[in-house]
Amino acid sequence: MNGEPRIRVLPDPLVDMIAAGEVVERPASIVKELVENALDAGATRVEIAARRGGVEELAITDDGCGMTPGELRLALLRHATSKIRELSDLESIHTFGFRGEALPSIASVSRLTVVSRTREMDAGQGLAQEGGSPPREVVEAMAPGTRVVVRDLFHNVPARLKFLKTEATEASHVQDVVVDLALSEPGVHFRLLQDGRLQLDFPPQPDRLRRAQDVLARRVRAGLYAWEETGPEGARLGLVMSAPEVHLSEASGVYLFVNRRPVRDRLLLSAITGAYGALLPRGRYPVLVLHLDLPPALVDVNVHPQKTQVRFRSERLVAGFVRGTLQKVLAAAPWVAGKQPRTYTLRTDDQVAAEPSGDAGRSGGSVKAAVAQALERAKAKSGKAPARSPGTARPAGPLAAARPSGPRDRGPGGRLQSLFSADTAPPPAVPAAAPAPAPVVTTDVATPAPAVPVATTDVATTDVRYLGCHDGLYLLFSLAGRLIVMDMHAASERVRYNEIMANLRGARALCQGLLLPLTVEVERAAAWEPHLDDLRALGFDLDLFGEGQLVVRGVPASLGTRPVEPLLAELFEGFVAGRDAAEGLQVHERMAATMACHSALRKHDPVTPAMALRLWEQIRTIPSGGHCPHGRPVSMELSTAELEAGFLRR
Repeated sequence: MNGEPRIRVLPDPLVDMIAAGEVVERPASIVKELVENALDAGATRVEIAARRGGVEELAITDDGCGMTPGELRLALLRHATSKIRELSDLESIHTFGFRGEALPSIASVSRLTVVSRTREMDAGQGLAQEGGSPPREVVEAMAPGTRVVVRDLFHNVPARLKFLKTEATEASHVQDVVVDLALSEPGVHFRLLQDGRLQLDFPPQPDRLRRAQDVLARRVRAGLYAWEETGPEGARLGLVMSAPEVHLSEASGVYLFVNRRPVRDRLLLSAITGAYGALLPRGRYPVLVLHLDLPPALVDVNVHPQKTQVRFRSERLVAGFVRGTLQKVLAAAPWVAGKQPRTYTLRTDDQVAAEPSGDAGRSGGSVKAAVAQALERAKAKSGKAPARSPGTARPAGPLAAARPSGPRDRGPGGRLQSLFSADTAPPPAVPAAAPAPAPVVTTDVATPAPAVPVATTDVATTDVRYLGCHDGLYLLFSLAGRLIVMDMHAASERVRYNEIMANLRGARALCQGLLLPLTVEVERAAAWEPHLDDLRALGFDLDLFGEGQLVVRGVPASLGTRPVEPLLAELFEGFVAGRDAAEGLQVHERMAATMACHSALRKHDPVTPAMALRLWEQIRTIPSGGHCPHGRPVSMELSTAELEAGFLRR
């Protein structure tokens, strides 16, 4: 050894640069910290200007209370803050920032200029600092408030600079931060300029619903629904959500706020997906803004350097409150309870990906735009058939890909039959407890179906008319100037599911005896024994026989003539899997969903106009009639005005 100590105290500039790594990850991190400081200062207007994604320059201007020259000098020192005085203050934090690390951390890895003016000052006075050099004084004419300019981020830390993404990506992260903060503070006017162009402009709004309508306008065109709930321990929950028809392949459309602070929290996300359950397809996420307000003593915000995570004192209480409230809201919301027509339109993720990066991964759009685009493509192709618009594609259900197609999925003889042909045999009688097995088939729409009055809440005095069936699956209805396309399998599945769940709750098992007992070969017969009572509750009459067989003497009446073996196999898989947290369903709910899928109408099943209208009436009046048990939408609607626009008639 040469006598030098192996442990030494790092110089202050190096300490500051290391500490900055925890706070300043990218330009968006700076925007978050500085805008939060502006909000803590009482700002009602905040403007953010970025160049080259914020790497070259970021300027944040606010109209807050401002700082005196003496306060500004202290603000550039590490851990200098006006938010806390003693340790107990950490249990009662009502501000966004409190550590006093933002300005000194930013100054250590950039060229920083801060100019501020209080209401009592005649001009703005500030400091300019570069790296660890001493600050120099600056005087500027400005309105009361604060202006912070950050230039040449990471100019003195080239290794950190290499880890930044493209300018477009960094700009999108900046935009996401502004969107989060705008949703958090609806009463503040936010403006974002990217390379001199106005990117976002959110004027102040009186409530969270209005702000959400502004912010999500390009993702969700209609159908936002707001709810507020008071819970235990002084908790309050505010929700703004879209119809479940609008869902994404990732959680980028779920905005979470705890005490106005944007956070990422698995506990809250799990509670949300659990509450939606079967209203969403597997692996999909809703578009939802959640504001959870708790007494500061019940939440720890000091667990992450960038304050994007929190810790709850009682996780069970929070999760139960959020999930229970969401379940109640979803049961009462108009587009779930069937109280309003389902006219919510959306685009696929592929369509949204073609938009500016700030909209990536979030849904929105209109049928009118999709039709117009299809017509333009058709013109460009000089007579070729127009490409199918991805915005009108039917989402695939989670069981659709797994279910093999075969003769049992088609009509008698494997051919498509007309609903109105003379040789079509009438469907067999169905027990009163089960809906008529009415899948839909192509029909001669020239033969008008009789108009049957249907009690609806949206159009009280208008008759619905059944027009026919497209592709053996989609029922077409006309109602009050709207063309309604209903997926008959999804609709029938929802009706069956609700009936099965009602029977389970009432301990009513409707069993249809078999003329001859059916023997089903099974593996691990002993594993079936704990679930036999569950199967009997669904309407099966069965017992174990020997080491590897089930003897089935009766099946649920709603199953009709569908094969029994695939249903039993799928039910058993559900028993073995237990509760599926990702789908949010309890075991009995998953049993009912599986039963409903196997007993529902299938593509090319024969259907009569009376059966189609009966299905219409059922689906418009039952709870959650807008979705099948696996989350797929039941119907889509097109207005006459949208059709006329698509065909260039207006």
